[in-house]
Amino acid sequence: EDRQVRPQNQVALIAVCKMLEQNLKTSSLLQQKGSTLIIATTHLKASKNAVGERIRFKEMQQLLAAIDSCRVAVSRRFGGLQPAVVLAGDLNACPTPLSPSMNGPYPSTVYPLIKQHPLGYRSVLNDDLLTHLTTSGSSSIISSTTSDSSSEGLVGSQEPLQSTVAATGIAVDSSRNTEASRKVLTAAADIWTTWKVRRKRGEEFVAKHCIDYILYNSPPTLSDRNVIDSTSSSGSMVALAVSEIFDDASVPQELFPSHSYPSDHIAVVADLQLLHHPAATEIEAATE
Repeated sequence: EDRQVRPQNQVALIAVCKMLEQNLKTSSLLQQKGSTLIIATTHLKASKNAVGERIRFKEMQQLLAAIDSCRVAVSRRFGGLQPAVVLAGDLNACPTPLSPSMNGPYPSTVYPLIKQHPLGYRSVLNDDLLTHLTTSGSSSIISSTTSDSSSEGLVGSQEPLQSTVAATGIAVDSSRNTEASRKVLTAAADIWTTWKVRRKRGEEFVAKHCIDYILYNSPPTLSDRNVIDSTSSSGSMVALAVSEIFDDASVPQELFPSHSYPSDHIAVVADLQLLHHPAATEIEAATE
């Protein structure tokens, strides 16, 4: 459709998962219908310039449309239940415009496109972690290290992570940093997922930006008629725990990758809870 964008070789994967009935601890209605979850992942165009951002924008438009179509198909198959969505991957797109020293400047269009979607996508780093750390007044640490049920079971962990609870209740894994090195995040610019040295035209420069995401559809509000449907129930997610990014003092001198961390991207880790929102007709039937 866009003659300025040539066909690319990036792909996306969309999987529909159905929760096992024995694991459902929700309403009898959800147990009858089953609970579904859509998980989508992709790796968008890598070029950090205006052309690359334009390509990524078209790629993300296609992916969001495909997810929407998948939600409709799943809803029809599973009795009208709108599934929750998790969208994750290396989007190669920053929340804010890149500076001239990083192949810019050029406007950020991909991340705003996601944030403007009617499902209300939230980023576990750019929304949840940043909000909870900046509103706590320190580094969000208001209790000592704990391993209670709210901090266990984070994705990819074999043992309970060292975590702390922020003022608003989200658990923050603090195992990447020491108490002495931890600093307060004050702006979106402090959120990053890659920090490395790159070479361009024979010159080296440092690239430090946020391009990796875990996004999920947040709970709908009663005023959001684009999401709320009086005749069908829906699913959403809420973040229970998020892993901190490395503090500057914890980053190796050679940046990433390094002998201690063999990737140029840090892992984004979060514990999400699946929520169920009954339709208005279902609520009325239950109260009669």
